[in-house]
Amino acid sequence: MGAQFLFQPGDDSWATCSFEIGDARVEWFASRLSDDAFGDLISALAALLRGGAAETTTVFVDEPECLGVTLAVEPPATVRVTVTRFPDWPLTGRTRGEVIFDEVARLRTLAGSVVANAQSILATQGAAGYLARWGTPFPDASLAKLRAALDEPRGR
Repeated sequence: MGAQFLFQPGDDSWATCSFEIGDARVEWFASRLSDDAFGDLISALAALLRGGAAETTTVFVDEPECLGVTLAVEPPATVRVTVTRFPDWPLTGRTRGEVIFDEVARLRTLAGSVVANAQSILATQGAAGYLARWGTPFPDASLAKLRAALDEPRGR
């Protein structure tokens, strides 16, 4: 089953984000108020691949709402991707929201898609262009950790 994540920063301080797993797709917008959400997602995938975490949540701000992207490892080699919409942010102390996407994918396939997306951003915008559009430095260190985790021989 295919899995793809796209993060596409635009010129207007907003990014288009989407997951596509099998025939299911979800898309949303994230504002610069999301800080380093893309880097956080990259770091989360590296931690899941290395076994340093079993579940992570990354927050994307879609003013005035926000979305929580939860990645939960499901043995032997898959990840459940759940996107939950909340009416406002921050998420601190919140337990309920509307689940708008809940699919399972191969962890390594999804991680590879994120690496490809990051490489595409660097090729088209460069690190300086990413900073100008998104307001935070490109997550080079996080990307290096994810690439290294993908290169490790592991069961996930």
